[in-house]
Amino acid sequence: MTNEWHITPSYKLDLACFCNLLTKAEMVLERHKDGYDAFSDVIHARPDLLTFADNLLQQGLMVGTATASLLSLSDYNGEDIEDICRLFDDDNNHPLITNYLIENSFQGDVANVLQSILPVMSDMLKYFHALGFHDYWREVSLPAIQDKLTSFQEAAVRYPVVSRVNQLLGFESVKSSRVTLYLCSFNAPYGIGLKNAFISDIRWCFEDTVAVAVHELIHPPFDRAVIRQMARSIREDEFFMKAKGLLPPSSGYHLPEEFLEENLVEGTHLYLSELLGVEKDPLRYLLSHDFGSHVISVILYDALKKGYRDETRTIQETVERLIREGDLQPGQIKLHYLTIYQQAGLADQVPFSA
Repeated sequence: MTNEWHITPSYKLDLACFCNLLTKAEMVLERHKDGYDAFSDVIHARPDLLTFADNLLQQGLMVGTATASLLSLSDYNGEDIEDICRLFDDDNNHPLITNYLIENSFQGDVANVLQSILPVMSDMLKYFHALGFHDYWREVSLPAIQDKLTSFQEAAVRYPVVSRVNQLLGFESVKSSRVTLYLCSFNAPYGIGLKNAFISDIRWCFEDTVAVAVHELIHPPFDRAVIRQMARSIREDEFFMKAKGLLPPSSGYHLPEEFLEENLVEGTHLYLSELLGVEKDPLRYLLSHDFGSHVISVILYDALKKGYRDETRTIQETVERLIREGDLQPGQIKLHYLTIYQQAGLADQVPFSA
């Protein structure tokens, strides 16, 4: 079987993910208490960076996640902080960022914000690098990452995620024969999708990492302009918007179209993860994951289980069929969602209703 994985550490991406601690979001701190305790004084010595991270969070952006996504545009994967920050510091590199924002359909305020904060991102990375993070990563994080690498590399050959994702989506979403997994120590609870790559955390077993890979490689399941258009209609559904309201700002799904994309990706990824044997009970998982908010995921997963994808050429056509037939029409989503859980014998576990 062909190995479709390249697994490697990345200091620059772990440094960027560490910066999510600046948000002081509970879902981040509870997973990185030791790291936070080690750098608490360093973090609080820069109230300007704390304010910076909080302001971004209120706009739906996690500071570390956004920084990692931009850093992935550079091929440099060493540990020299000047080379790491050259993407932000050298104006000649800024077209890479502009092109990235255009290709990924970032618009308006978000694009303007990201382009305006490059100097702050550089300052932030250099600050933590100089005040101990590099030594900490070398002494604590890297040995833990290397302990995972061998077992992950041995397991990887069993999971042909690139070919399976492309086949399910119906187009070459992953334009590479292999996906790169950057194995880091500070990105939990997030999986971070990059171009033909993703970041995962050493806290997870490889089967969970496979599910993260599938999820991140599916983003976006089809053109974001199409998803944005769909969201204009679906956001009129009270049940869908109530579900979105369950999520804290640190979830990263600030806009209805971002939340819809995450729902579509989640439903597709759970279906494929179940086929690959790394997810045992998607419907139960969706009852608790992200506060049970992914109601569209339930409907799409159910449709894929019933063979809808076999009758269409792409995932986009499958979703368009669900909209056309009424399952994802405003005013109908709650009924279809509850019916699926009733048929599964899990109606008494549904966490909320409109």
